[in-house]
Formats: sequence, structure tokens, C-alpha cells
Amino acid sequence: MRYISDEKELRKIAIYTNIDSIKKKLEKDFHKEEVEVLEDDRIFVSIIDSSEPFSTKSTLNSEVIFDVTGGYPNSKQRVYKGVNKSSLAKADLWLEVIMSLFSVEISADKLDLPGYLDELEKYQKMDIKKYILTEEMIKDLEGYEELPKSKINHQRFIYAVINGYTVFPVKSKEAIIKGMEWKYGIKAFQKTCKYMFDKKDVSLGYVYEIKKEI
Repeated sequence: MRYISDEKELRKIAIYTNIDSIKKKLEKDFHKEEVEVLEDDRIFVSIIDSSEPFSTKSTLNSEVIFDVTGGYPNSKQRVYKGVNKSSLAKADLWLEVIMSLFSVEISADKLDLPGYLDELEKYQKMDIKKYILTEEMIKDLEGYEELPKSKINHQRFIYAVINGYTVFPVKSKEAIIKGMEWKYGIKAFQKTCKYMFDKKDVSLGYVYEIKKEI
């Protein structure tokens, strides 16, 4: 069984999950399809709690596995893990990031998805935090080129999702991506994406901090 959507922004992804809170979230934009083997071009992604029973057939057929609780065995597949059972409290954040990563991009700014996944490969286990993107955060990064360049921080990186309904200067986008690495040594991935935002959402966007947990 997998969840798929007819929404144009989400037509690239199919999701399997055994996590009840994620199933409830998916019911908003997705519908169930009772198949386990893909016969289309959708990217099949599993989001699981490995401490609970899950469909091994679905996970084996998945191109990418996100194990929120971190107990999935080593595999030749791409498997990204949370810390432990307590990470279930952040399952919704994992879903937000995943849906944005694999949604169809609306703007000309393309996310470096292979680079993003390669970056995640360096993290055995990870934690996610979410911040609202503010004008103050962007102002803090203005003029970053005039500062000494920081060493790269290999313990965390950020994923910025910018509100596609908000007029957002190109210069500000560059400040987020280049400025975070230059000023703080934090690698940043940016995506301008209509999905995740409705027209009532007046925020500039969100920043997700991915932190390596040893």
C-alpha cells in the first residue's frame, strides 16, 4: 500500500508509512493505492518507525527510506535515520522536509537533490529543528562577503524553503545560501517551492536545521 497524490506539485512521489500521525497528515493531499510494486515514474519513499511492524516488501521496493526512530538495519538502499523512539515527536517535520524535497518545483530555482541526499549520507543519525524564516535572519547575512570566511561545520546543515507566494528578492535568496556557509560555515540548500504554503500563509518561508547526532 502506498499514498499518492493527483496534485501537480506532488505527482513525483509515492509514500509508504507505518506511522499513524503521518497517515493522518497524508490524508489531506494523498489517497491510498493498494499496491506495493511501482509501475510508474513516481519516486517511492518509505517513512517508517522501525520499532513497530512495517512492510518489508514496501521498504525493499523504496528508493529512499527515512527511518524516524533509527533502528533500520544497514542496507544498500539510501536509508536516513532519526535518533531513537523520541524522534517520533518530530515525525511531522520529517514529512514536511520529505514532501518538499520530492515535490515538483514551481520556480526556476532547482534544488540540488542528489547533492542534498549525498550530504545526508554523511550523517549516521540526525535531528531536525524548524525555524520561521524572518527578515531579521536575512539581514543578519547581508554583507557576509566582508567578513572572514568560516570553516565548514560538518555537524549540521540547513534546508531553506521559501514561500512561493511571497515576492522574494533574488539577492535575499543568495544571502541565505552563500551567507550561511560564509559567515557560519553551515552548508545550505534552498528551494523555492509553492507547496507547503497556502495563500493565507504570510511567512517568508522556513528553515530546517539538520543536525548530526552521534
